[in-house]
Amino acid sequence: MGRAEAARLGGQRTTVFGLGFLAVTAMVLLLAGGRANAAGFQIVNQSSHSTTNGTANANSGGNRSTGNNSTSTATGDQNAAAGPAGANGTSTATNGGATTNSSDGSANITTGDGTATGTTTDTTATQSSTDSGSGGAGFVIVNQSQQATNTGSAAASTGGNNATGNNSDNTAHADQHADAGKVGANGQSIATNSGDTSNTSGGQASITTGDAGSTGVDAVITSSSTADLGSHGGNSFDIVGQSSKVDNHGKASATTGDNHAVGNNSDNTARSDKHAAAGHAGRKGTSTATNSGGTSNTSNGSATISTGDATATGVHSNTDTSQSVTGGATGHNAFAIVDQSAPVDNRGNALGRSGKNFGAGNTTLNTAHSTLHAFPGRVGARGRSVSNNTGGSSNTSGGSTTITTGSASAIGADVQTSVRQQNG
Repeated sequence: MGRAEAARLGGQRTTVFGLGFLAVTAMVLLLAGGRANAAGFQIVNQSSHSTTNGTANANSGGNRSTGNNSTSTATGDQNAAAGPAGANGTSTATNGGATTNSSDGSANITTGDGTATGTTTDTTATQSSTDSGSGGAGFVIVNQSQQATNTGSAAASTGGNNATGNNSDNTAHADQHADAGKVGANGQSIATNSGDTSNTSGGQASITTGDAGSTGVDAVITSSSTADLGSHGGNSFDIVGQSSKVDNHGKASATTGDNHAVGNNSDNTARSDKHAAAGHAGRKGTSTATNSGGTSNTSNGSATISTGDATATGVHSNTDTSQSVTGGATGHNAFAIVDQSAPVDNRGNALGRSGKNFGAGNTTLNTAHSTLHAFPGRVGARGRSVSNNTGGSSNTSGGSTTITTGSASAIGADVQTSVRQQNG
């Protein structure tokens, strides 16, 4: 407890003790003065206490979506072998055909609005005291106390979403062996491997969130205390205490952000192993070994995040307090004490967030590997020996990311307070 709070409580105890002592003293004086037949004694105690506690949580977020989470493997294992051929003959071994994987995925998340209010109150308290007596000495004590305590906690979230368009694992492996036999004079021995080895991967992820709004405490409080003491003559004694206390404590958070979107997160491997061997050729013959075909990965992806507005208000309060004291002691030796108190305490904590988003169009891991072996055979006089390897290894990767956030607004306490105190 702080020093200021301790001093305030100590002051209150001192005031109460002092008022009680004065009240007892006044009674003794009235009775000792022989005026008991004309004196009136009246004690009025009115107390109103309202307490509201509320907790609210609205969540349409926290979603997870994956368009493609597959594991794909394509394997091409080809072996071609041709036997020997005589004069003017042809021995041909050929492998052809592509080994491919094609992967695509789409993940879309769309959330509705989220609205949370911890406490909503509309409190009206009215206290009235009327003393109809009049004349000589009188003793009146009026205590009117009103207290409203509202505590609220609210959280609204449409964010915290995770979307991945393509999260696949793709492997394409081609293994080709072509072996052509030996040929005689004027013959042809041909070994050929052809065909592409490729992975094609694409993905799209989209997250669209609704608005999020939260209010910890939304309170309308109207309090009225009225004390009409009438008309008292000499030696009268009046004590009036009017207290109206309002405590609003609210905490609110609204989140449309904290989203994670990845268009393409695939892992792609393309591997090609080709072996072409041509046999011996005789006089004027031809021995040809050829490998062709590319080894490639192509990946693309896009990620889009669009968040709604985030609005948080810790305390939204409208307080109207009226305190009034009329009449009372007016004659000779009259004594009156009037204490009017109307403390209002509003404490709010608010957080509005539409940011902290992560978007990645393409985070793929691509590997392309190609091994080509071409072995032409020996040829005779005026013959031709040809070795040919064609086809590159390539990776092509692209991606785009778009993040658009709504507005974020946070208000700790939005308060309108009116206090009216009247005496006389």
